[in-house]
Formats: sequence, C-alpha cells, structure tokens
Amino acid sequence: MVEVPVLPSDDQEQGLTAAYGNYLKSAKSTVAQIKRAVEQLKEQDEQWTDLLLWSEDTKYEEEQALYDEVVENPEGMFRVMEKADEAVLQLETNIREVERLMKNNRRINESNETRNVEQPFMMMKEESQEKDSTKQNGVIVYN
Repeated sequence: MVEVPVLPSDDQEQGLTAAYGNYLKSAKSTVAQIKRAVEQLKEQDEQWTDLLLWSEDTKYEEEQALYDEVVENPEGMFRVMEKADEAVLQLETNIREVERLMKNNRRINESNETRNVEQPFMMMKEESQEKDSTKQNGVIVYN
C-alpha cells in the first residue's frame, strides 16, 4: 500500500522550506507510484476482458462471474481505481499549492535580503543628506 504524504503545517516556520521540499519529493513519488499501479490495473482489466472474449462457453460464464465480482465489489477494482484517481488529484493540488507557497517564500526571502543589503546604504545616504542640510544652514558638523 502506498503511504500518502501529509502536508507540513505553517506553524513549523523553522525549516518550513525543507519540510515543503521533502513533501514535494514524497508527494511526486507517491503520485508516480499510484499512476503506475492504476495503469497496471487497467492493463490487467484489458487482458481479462480479452480472455473473456476468447473463452469457451462453459468457462465464459465462470470467468464472467468472477470478473463481475472483482469489478463490481464495493472495494473492487473500479472502486480502487476511483479512489486512486481521487488521491492523485488531491496530491497534485497539494503539490501545486506547496510549489506556490515555496515560490512566495523565496520572493519574501529575496526581498528581505535586498532590504538588508540596501539598509546600510540608505542610512549612509540619510547621513550624507543630514550633513548637506547642515552645510546649507551655514554650519559644518564633523563626526
């Protein structure tokens, strides 16, 4: 059975980017596994259907009854494929959301880094403007 990854919570602010990265890796792997499993089920269904077409009359009824039981059972093949499709859809939605959050997080971090670099230059510019303004008033101030 495939274990579906759980989204990291926002209250894990420390290491959130790493948690998101781990989630994405796990979720994408899980999606690939589920899709492969569904494809295998579809292939087996096609093979079984072909077998039914080519079976003798006496075997046909027996095989058809077995096939119907597997397919129409509430936990049968089609229900399993339906659940798998729902899980893939949910995981792909979560993946897009986490990728969006990571992109926003990256923008915020880049913005903060830019602000931290610009801040000393802004302070120097303000100090320079203060010196210029004192010169305009006729007073020279040396620090």
